[in-house]
Amino acid sequence: SCLVCDDIFVLGIEQGQDIITDFAVNQDSIALDKYSLGEYSEGLFDENNLLKEEAFSIGEEATKESHRIMYNSGTGVLSLDPNGTGAQGQIQIAKLSPGLALTHQNITLDESDFLD
Repeated sequence: SCLVCDDIFVLGIEQGQDIITDFAVNQDSIALDKYSLGEYSEGLFDENNLLKEEAFSIGEEATKESHRIMYNSGTGVLSLDPNGTGAQGQIQIAKLSPGLALTHQNITLDESDFLD
Protein backbone atom coordinates (compact mmCIF):
# COMPACT_ATOMS: atom_id res chain seq x y z
CA SER A 1 0.00 0.00 0.00
CA CYS A 2 0.95 3.61 -0.28
CA LEU A 3 1.98 5.07 3.06
CA VAL A 4 3.14 8.40 1.66
CA CYS A 5 1.09 8.98 -1.45
CA ASP A 6 1.22 11.84 -3.89
CA ASP A 7 -2.55 11.69 -4.27
CA ILE A 8 -5.28 9.92 -2.35
CA PHE A 9 -8.54 9.87 -4.28
CA VAL A 10 -11.49 9.51 -1.87
CA LEU A 11 -14.42 8.07 -3.79
CA GLY A 12 -17.96 7.05 -3.00
CA ILE A 13 -20.16 4.72 -4.96
CA GLU A 14 -22.90 7.28 -5.48
CA GLN A 15 -20.60 9.59 -7.45
CA GLY A 16 -19.82 7.00 -10.12
CA GLN A 17 -18.71 9.41 -12.78
CA ASP A 18 -15.37 10.48 -11.33
CA ILE A 19 -12.68 10.51 -13.99
CA ILE A 20 -9.09 10.23 -12.82
CA THR A 21 -6.63 10.83 -15.64
CA ASP A 22 -3.38 11.05 -13.70
CA PHE A 23 -3.50 8.03 -11.37
CA ALA A 24 0.03 6.68 -10.83
CA VAL A 25 -0.03 3.11 -9.49
CA ASN A 26 3.28 3.44 -7.61
CA GLN A 27 2.41 6.82 -6.07
CA ASP A 28 -1.33 7.18 -5.61
CA SER A 29 -4.15 5.37 -3.85
CA ILE A 30 -7.92 5.15 -3.98
CA ALA A 31 -9.78 5.39 -0.68
CA LEU A 32 -13.36 4.14 -0.87
CA ASP A 33 -15.71 5.97 1.46
CA LYS A 34 -17.01 3.57 4.13
CA TYR A 35 -20.28 5.45 4.58
CA SER A 36 -21.00 5.45 0.87
CA LEU A 37 -20.24 1.73 0.59
CA GLY A 38 -22.44 0.94 3.58
CA GLU A 39 -23.05 -2.79 3.92
CA TYR A 40 -21.01 -3.46 0.77
CA SER A 41 -17.80 -2.75 2.72
CA GLU A 42 -18.35 -5.66 5.12
CA GLY A 43 -15.58 -8.23 4.79
CA LEU A 44 -13.79 -6.49 1.91
CA PHE A 45 -11.02 -4.84 3.89
CA ASP A 46 -8.41 -6.12 6.33
CA GLU A 47 -7.63 -4.74 9.80
CA ASN A 48 -5.44 -2.04 8.21
CA ASN A 49 -8.30 -0.92 5.92
CA LEU A 50 -6.55 -2.34 2.85
CA LEU A 51 -8.72 -4.09 0.27
CA LYS A 52 -8.32 -7.85 0.62
CA GLU A 53 -6.63 -9.50 -2.34
CA GLU A 54 -9.50 -11.94 -2.86
CA ALA A 55 -11.98 -9.05 -3.14
CA PHE A 56 -10.21 -7.55 -6.18
CA SER A 57 -10.33 -8.61 -9.80
CA ILE A 58 -9.04 -7.31 -13.09
CA GLY A 59 -11.49 -7.87 -15.91
CA GLU A 60 -14.94 -7.03 -17.16
CA GLU A 61 -16.78 -8.90 -14.40
CA ALA A 62 -16.32 -10.91 -11.23
CA THR A 63 -15.08 -14.44 -11.79
CA LYS A 64 -15.52 -15.50 -8.15
CA GLU A 65 -18.14 -14.61 -5.57
CA SER A 66 -15.41 -12.99 -3.45
CA HIS A 67 -14.64 -10.47 -6.23
CA ARG A 68 -16.38 -7.23 -5.36
CA ILE A 69 -14.09 -4.49 -6.69
CA MET A 70 -13.19 -4.78 -10.35
CA TYR A 71 -10.85 -2.83 -12.58
CA ASN A 72 -11.49 -3.26 -16.30
CA SER A 73 -8.01 -2.67 -17.72
CA GLY A 74 -9.46 -2.32 -21.23
CA THR A 75 -11.79 0.56 -20.39
CA GLY A 76 -10.29 1.89 -17.14
CA VAL A 77 -13.59 1.49 -15.26
CA LEU A 78 -13.35 0.74 -11.55
CA SER A 79 -16.58 -0.78 -10.28
CA LEU A 80 -18.28 -2.55 -7.41
CA ASP A 81 -20.16 -5.83 -7.85
CA PRO A 82 -22.47 -5.85 -4.80
CA ASN A 83 -22.67 -9.64 -4.52
CA GLY A 84 -19.81 -10.94 -6.68
CA THR A 85 -22.13 -12.70 -9.11
CA GLY A 86 -23.16 -9.91 -11.45
CA ALA A 87 -26.83 -10.53 -10.65
CA GLN A 88 -27.29 -6.99 -9.27
CA GLY A 89 -25.14 -5.40 -11.95
CA GLN A 90 -22.01 -3.38 -11.40
CA ILE A 91 -21.85 0.07 -9.85
CA GLN A 92 -19.28 2.27 -11.53
CA ILE A 93 -17.05 3.99 -8.98
CA ALA A 94 -14.68 5.86 -11.30
CA LYS A 95 -12.94 5.81 -14.62
CA LEU A 96 -9.17 5.60 -14.58
CA SER A 97 -6.75 5.32 -17.45
CA PRO A 98 -6.89 1.94 -19.18
CA GLY A 99 -3.99 -0.48 -18.83
CA LEU A 100 -2.88 0.38 -15.30
CA ALA A 101 -1.13 -2.27 -13.20
CA LEU A 102 -3.69 -1.66 -10.44
CA THR A 103 -3.80 -4.11 -7.52
CA HIS A 104 -5.78 -4.49 -4.31
CA GLN A 105 -2.93 -2.65 -2.57
CA ASN A 106 -3.92 0.58 -4.31
CA ILE A 107 -7.35 0.55 -2.65
CA THR A 108 -8.14 1.35 0.97
CA LEU A 109 -11.21 2.07 3.09
CA ASP A 110 -11.71 5.67 4.20
CA GLU A 111 -13.53 5.99 7.53
CA SER A 112 -13.23 9.77 7.87
CA ASP A 113 -16.77 10.66 6.71
CA PHE A 114 -15.00 13.03 4.29
CA LEU A 115 -17.69 12.90 1.60
CA ASP A 116 -20.60 13.90 3.86
